Amino acid sequence: MPTEVPVNRTRRRGRPNPPRISAAADSRRDRPIGRVDAPIAVGRPIARPDAPIAVDRPTGHPEGPIAADRTARRPGARIAVDRLAGRPDALIPVGAGLAPARAGTSPAPTGPSPEADAVQSTATNTGRRATAPLLAGLALLGVAACSEPARHGPEAPPPAVRARTAVAERREVGARVELQGTVEADRRSSLAARVMAVVADVLVEEGERVGAGQTLLTLDPGTAEAQVAQARGALAQAEAALLLARRNHERFEALAAGDAASALEADQARTQLAQAEGAVEQAHGALEAASDVAGDTRITAPFAARVAQRLVDPGDLAAPGRPLLVLESEASRRLALAVPEGLLARAELTIGDTLTVTLDATSGSGSMEGTVALIGAGPDPSTHAVRVEVLLPADDVPAGAAGRAWLPVGGRDAVVVPAEAILHRGGLESVVLRTEDGTTATRVVTTGETIGGAVEVLSGLDGGETVLVGLAAPPPSGSPVEVVPEGR
Repeated sequence: MPTEVPVNRTRRRGRPNPPRISAAADSRRDRPIGRVDAPIAVGRPIARPDAPIAVDRPTGHPEGPIAADRTARRPGARIAVDRLAGRPDALIPVGAGLAPARAGTSPAPTGPSPEADAVQSTATNTGRRATAPLLAGLALLGVAACSEPARHGPEAPPPAVRARTAVAERREVGARVELQGTVEADRRSSLAARVMAVVADVLVEEGERVGAGQTLLTLDPGTAEAQVAQARGALAQAEAALLLARRNHERFEALAAGDAASALEADQARTQLAQAEGAVEQAHGALEAASDVAGDTRITAPFAARVAQRLVDPGDLAAPGRPLLVLESEASRRLALAVPEGLLARAELTIGDTLTVTLDATSGSGSMEGTVALIGAGPDPSTHAVRVEVLLPADDVPAGAAGRAWLPVGGRDAVVVPAEAILHRGGLESVVLRTEDGTTATRVVTTGETIGGAVEVLSGLDGGETVLVGLAAPPPSGSPVEVVPEGR
């Protein structure tokens, strides 16, 4: 029967002794498969491969730590140690029984003893704890070794870059202030009816171009015609009253001449005649007004324009003062700006000056030159800004579009490079430099205004650097530069 060694000889009060552990069964369970009598590898520190490993002594063992190259069953066996790169303090047991024991070590008793079995059991538990990090470390080393790309000689140098070059120039440029504005039509008209009537038909659509005098909208003529008839009837009554007043005046004048009528009666006859004549004139005016209003049942365009807004549909009630259509002229466009009064004084702007203008609606066509056509008489009391209108050369810009104008206010020192030297990549702007050793280096920059064919660089360049022009994308850093002469 195998010898059983008590693990803990201490007995606590009220608790039974722990069960005995069979050292022979333990050691057989942890031995390598196929080698029943193989000793158990414990491990030795990498920095001291020949140092003895202290193992807990069994209770009652009088001697010191047990040497690492000695086992309970085979004192002549030696433990082989494998080092793990990067972890000199790791314990990696890989096996035992590879070499005879080191000279000078005293052999352990060959027969089975309780102390030897306890030592073997303790060594077995120690080997278990050391095996877990070992396996993880070996797995990581294997993955790293497999993932490391194979290198086949030195890397090839990057290819040469052919490009034109230019020098980042530092010079004085005009300082300008950007102003936001809105495009407006040169002429804008809101059309309304002068008579209350129902809209009969709308002949145009919003956005349609119309010519001067073209019929745009018709109203129901019933109301206007009734007003004309009413005016004609009033005129007939006034004319009849005038005829009666004239005859009465003639009779009383004859009677007054023969002293048959009093002076008062003669005066009343003259007054009635004058009133009748005035009533007739009034009736004539009313008829003319009614006839004129009757002509407003047809709304026509006062000038060649584009229909900016259509505000009514057939069946709606038109009333005096209510807009029906809004027209905008197509002859010219103006950019309306609100210039702060202090900035206007610094710029010394006058009518006829030229300003650089860009429109969001035509951003692809670049900038244009506009002429100052109007400067307000004074600033607005609420905004303290002066209205400035800039006449635009383009007529096809829709009214209401956003635009920007640059107002010159002096000069400043700036670094400029050709526009073709700026590379746009991933939302960043950069330039490629030609260094002193003739290779490339990419540098991120911040750009400002476009001045002619050059771009102002706000940060990233100090002036005097050599930049490459005409590249489509940044080349690898350190690529040799082959300068292409101008014109090629």
